[in-house]
Amino acid sequence: MRIYTVHFRKDAPADGEGFVFVREGFTWGGLIFGWLWLLYRRLWIPLILWIAAAVLLGALAEASHVDEAVPVIVAFAMQFWLGFEGNDLRRWVLDRKAYVEVDIVAASDRADAERIFFSRWKGPVDLSEATGNWVSPSGGVWPKRPKSLNGPKKGKDGAGGAEKDSGHREAGAKQGVWPRRDDERVLGLFPKPQA
Repeated sequence: MRIYTVHFRKDAPADGEGFVFVREGFTWGGLIFGWLWLLYRRLWIPLILWIAAAVLLGALAEASHVDEAVPVIVAFAMQFWLGFEGNDLRRWVLDRKAYVEVDIVAASDRADAERIFFSRWKGPVDLSEATGNWVSPSGGVWPKRPKSLNGPKKGKDGAGGAEKDSGHREAGAKQGVWPRRDDERVLGLFPKPQA
């Protein structure tokens, strides 16, 4: 099984074109092709840093008159580093381009990862400006938070008021409560449906 992170751009169309799937782990393209892989993936900042590091290391090797094997060993080390960190560089660049990681999928290949993700995706996902929590009006990837954690607050006359309940939700949102479906409760770390 391979792990894929799913990234979504907020202003992308909701037809699925705004999603990018990035595989966790080693990238053979980064190891074998190096800066060409960076160019192919349009990782401009890492590409510029890669070229600058290569030029700097070449100049240092030339100026210090080291053995000819040292620059070759350093070049291989850079290639191996890019193989190990290439997909993390892709995630970093996607984050800079306003993509948000919305899911993690375990699948045997990318086609299966897409199939699994889109089978459970209910619609466009949005980040609430007020609370900073994920909100999906259709009950999508991150469902709405429950109305209240301890039930609606009662007023002096014993009736629950909508204004007081919404204030309680905002207080819960400020405490950093992760959104859950209304039909779930948490026991330990694993959500269980209510009986």
